[in-house]
Amino acid sequence: MKFLRKAATVLAVVGAISGALIVWSSHRRKAKLNLCRQQAEEGDTASERQLGFLYYQGKGVPRDYTKSAYWYQKAADQGDIESQVMVGNMYRKGQGLPQDYHLAASWYAKAAAYNDPRAEVGLGFAYYYGKGVPQDFSEAVRWYRKAADQGDAKAQDNLGSVYYFGKALPQDYVEAVRWYRKAADQGLAVAQYDLGLMYDRGEGVPQNHREALRWYRKAAAQGYLEAKQALTSHSKIGSKIGYAVAILRYLVAIFAAVVGLWFSTEFLWRRKSLHDSSQRIVTVLGIFCLLYAGLSMFGFAHDNFRDSAYANVFFLAKWIIVGGVVAIGIVFVRTPRNAS
Repeated sequence: MKFLRKAATVLAVVGAISGALIVWSSHRRKAKLNLCRQQAEEGDTASERQLGFLYYQGKGVPRDYTKSAYWYQKAADQGDIESQVMVGNMYRKGQGLPQDYHLAASWYAKAAAYNDPRAEVGLGFAYYYGKGVPQDFSEAVRWYRKAADQGDAKAQDNLGSVYYFGKALPQDYVEAVRWYRKAADQGLAVAQYDLGLMYDRGEGVPQNHREALRWYRKAAAQGYLEAKQALTSHSKIGSKIGYAVAILRYLVAIFAAVVGLWFSTEFLWRRKSLHDSSQRIVTVLGIFCLLYAGLSMFGFAHDNFRDSAYANVFFLAKWIIVGGVVAIGIVFVRTPRNAS
């Protein structure tokens, strides 16, 4: 009973402290939000941008694109580059503002004048698809390349697609792979999927389904839908091939078991027709076949064994046995026999 009372007391203290911390943290967040709002209303650009971000993401406040656009717009009007890019994005997507590609391109151009790579990507998109500006593939490539040279992953992926489809530049799968890889190495899911496709199709790189699956998995881990679908498609094809291979392996193992039993008992049935050395060779050959069959069956029964630390030893042993079977078989064939 004393132990239970002490435990209850400790739990009560811990609960009280946790509750106090939660209340304190909540009051602190509200105080910071109120301070940010007060400074934003006084015209502080950083606070205006921060409020725009909080309303856009729904952090500490309910998500509200209209209020987000309002505060981003105020910061953008004061020349804040990040806010100018966000206003361009929100005009392009119609989030909190009426969808207007012309105004989106206008805001991108303002930020791009300061070499902001996100704005350059936005302008490249506008020119590539003719959204708010006349369609101009060459101009799109110019902006994509400016952003890509600054290390922007999205621009690098877009530039890879330009090379892949060959609209503004000569079609070049090798260059496409080079830019896809730059973006994929930065963790961009769409680029990882694009690079997986190149390996899958053997375009710009030697065809390598294993490498394709590796990049698909990276993109799928980030929730990229097309990558998940590609993995599903591969698993269906792979399962059919794997099923056929598994059946073949089972048949080989069963054949080895039958041959092993027959050879290992051959000297009992045909003792008079073979030399003693031949009898021993046949017996050993049969034992080797039985060992191969046993190892194969063990591998089938334990599918996860191939991923264990002993997998290499296991497969090496199988191939040593196969070599032994072949060698003993050759010796057996060359061994002279007496007439019955």
